[in-house]
Amino acid sequence: ILRFLKPYRQIIGPEETAIIRLTLITGFGSYEDEITFTAWIGSELFKKKVIVDVRNQALIDNDSPELDYSFSSDCSKFIFSKCSEGTWTVKITAKDTGSGLLQVSSYPKGLYFPNDYTTGTRDEVTGYYSGSCCNPDFQVTALDRLNNRKV
Repeated sequence: ILRFLKPYRQIIGPEETAIIRLTLITGFGSYEDEITFTAWIGSELFKKKVIVDVRNQALIDNDSPELDYSFSSDCSKFIFSKCSEGTWTVKITAKDTGSGLLQVSSYPKGLYFPNDYTTGTRDEVTGYYSGSCCNPDFQVTALDRLNNRKV
């Protein structure tokens, strides 16, 4: 049961973040539940689901998430002077069977998840990133809910 949510509504600009404090009243026992956050951008609705754990004892997870990638296209056919003519695409898969995935992010930003994912999931999630052959640098990081990370 939701006990406290502050602020209830928040307006943020592009590239801004906001911290929303959420307090729940929970029942006894160990169980999982799901909370859905919603945001409007213009007339478009976005949703983010989060798994909430209620446990009688602390969760122990010292293992980093699993992270794998495969290229579906690359820049091997382009010489640098013609790099603007080509793009590369990578498929990323991440999974954390311990505490669950908190976040999968990339630098530069732009990692796309066509099926989205629920924060805290222990299932495999798949994302994609495409970049210009002129900009081949890319880093992806998977973070679980107990702050174990894999780069």
